[in-house]
Amino acid sequence: MSRRPLLFASIALVLAAAAGGLGWLGGRASQGAPSTEARGVEDAGSAAPAAGATASPRTPAQRPPDRPLPPLAPPLRDILPELKRRADAGEAAASCRLAAELDFCAQIRMRLASAADMLRDGTDASVRFGQIDPNAIPQEREEQRQSEQALVARSERLLEESAHCEGVPASTPVQRVQYWRSAALGGNPMALRMYASGNAFRQESVLDQLDALRVYRSEAESLALRAAQSGDRTMVMALGHAYSPNNREQRRSLLAQAVKPDGARALAFFLHAQTQLPAPPATSPRSANRQAMRDNRLTRSIRELETQLDPAALAQARQLSADMARDYAPPAMPSSNDTSRAEARGLPGGMLRAQCSDD
Repeated sequence: MSRRPLLFASIALVLAAAAGGLGWLGGRASQGAPSTEARGVEDAGSAAPAAGATASPRTPAQRPPDRPLPPLAPPLRDILPELKRRADAGEAAASCRLAAELDFCAQIRMRLASAADMLRDGTDASVRFGQIDPNAIPQEREEQRQSEQALVARSERLLEESAHCEGVPASTPVQRVQYWRSAALGGNPMALRMYASGNAFRQESVLDQLDALRVYRSEAESLALRAAQSGDRTMVMALGHAYSPNNREQRRSLLAQAVKPDGARALAFFLHAQTQLPAPPATSPRSANRQAMRDNRLTRSIRELETQLDPAALAQARQLSADMARDYAPPAMPSSNDTSRAEARGLPGGMLRAQCSDD
């Protein structure tokens, strides 16, 4: 009898235990309970106004200045108390980093649970996993072996990534959105993009975030404009698509649902994107093809609007685009310095977590 079903079942149990917080990576976390400060992430929203609260957010003058953030490599449990204290005190970069860290760990738990389900399903389908169909042709048997090996390899990599979140209690979607919002209101570029675009909200828990979504709807447009004015090229394009009256029947972004369609403003942002945003250098044929596809979509969006708008709206769009060229900051994607980028590449979720600060 093949030993593969036993292997898959064992890995599935480890993944399920990790996803459930029953001791990450073989129970190492159970050797010592998380500190009181680490457990405090369960009350992460207590120090910040609840979503929908009427308390005024801190003004920039009331916020402490951003200080260098902890390095990316240490496990989150080692830096969680410091990050939480600084985020709750109003440091925008710390709020952004904490939100990114907690989001990463929430996604790790979901991925662990999904991988465990796949492996458990495999033990119940011995022809698919664990046993090679003797009647299969050699090519099919080899493809099955490769599929099994890839699944095991992905599961092992996922367990390695999950070590970063070992011993960290689960957070709630509302808590994570509060930290994204706090960082965005504090002017952190990464958080502005995440929150204003709506990407801070997770589809799988949207009903838990209704109060936060009401607040988002009232401030998303102004925050998105703030990000675009600061030179965020991603938000310039996002606003163009959000204002565009085309394809409104398709699935729309949260930002598109928070603004009123305005063809002239949409065209203005697309024109600004076309004339003011230099394309990043193509480092490979694949990246060059992706850039060409983006350019083609942008050109198509501009042409569609130019044929739909009347002369007055066209003139308005061109004037708005000229105003943007004069008043908006030069396009720049917030990024960490070379040292941080090099460090981040080899770390779980490192590139996203690194973008909360340029230090």
